[in-house]
Amino acid sequence: MDQALEKDLTDLEAIIDALPEYLTRSELYTNLPRPNQARLSLPVSIGVAQDRLQALRQRAGNTSEFQARLAGLEGKLQAISRLYPDEYQRKLASEQRSRTNTARWRAEDEEEERDRWEKK
Repeated sequence: MDQALEKDLTDLEAIIDALPEYLTRSELYTNLPRPNQARLSLPVSIGVAQDRLQALRQRAGNTSEFQARLAGLEGKLQAISRLYPDEYQRKLASEQRSRTNTARWRAEDEEEERDRWEKK
């Protein structure tokens, strides 16, 4: 397995491992420090875990070892959603609202910027 793929699996595992604590806290998003990379961090949220799982599923040419690890991580995420069903659904709904609001604000900002340039 190549190093980039290994890193992506390791990052996803760290994110999923952090979800139980994330689900029981009031913060909407949190970050984990990346090992050996003091200036970078991993964002932790249900959406990030789901997005990374989806991206890894779509990678072509994956080995059976990769497929097994990915299936294990997917099972772990499903287990967390069953262990913390109320917290999981509340956090996921909050994340979805946040992403929707961010996209709307970004679109409004881009429209305002276009209007300013057109007036010049």
